[in-house]
Amino acid sequence: MAIRIQCGGCKKFINAPEKLAGTSRPCPGCGAAVSIPSLPVAATEAEVLTIEATSKKWKLIQLIGGAGIVVATISLAFDLRTAVGDPTVNFPLGWFTMGLLILSIPVYVIGRVGAWWYHG
Repeated sequence: MAIRIQCGGCKKFINAPEKLAGTSRPCPGCGAAVSIPSLPVAATEAEVLTIEATSKKWKLIQLIGGAGIVVATISLAFDLRTAVGDPTVNFPLGWFTMGLLILSIPVYVIGRVGAWWYHG
């Protein structure tokens, strides 16, 4: 594929082969020096897809852990509010809430550490 450039002297359009990219050649029309721009370097698509897929995985783990922490905190606050002042009230969701909180914090931390470990 040729690189299309315009001469600054005679304004003529020139098609230069890619192998001359990054060099300077004389214009065939007027003889003025014409610089041929270098080709841009493109990132490979495989690298971008790998990073994106891994990032979504760790974000999902963080989201699950964070949602568990929020739900457990709200449930624990509700349980404690209903039990204040009445020692006979049993915590209806107390064990479930504590278990959810105990599991959600490590899940969130694992998500954060995993994202840091694989993405710096």
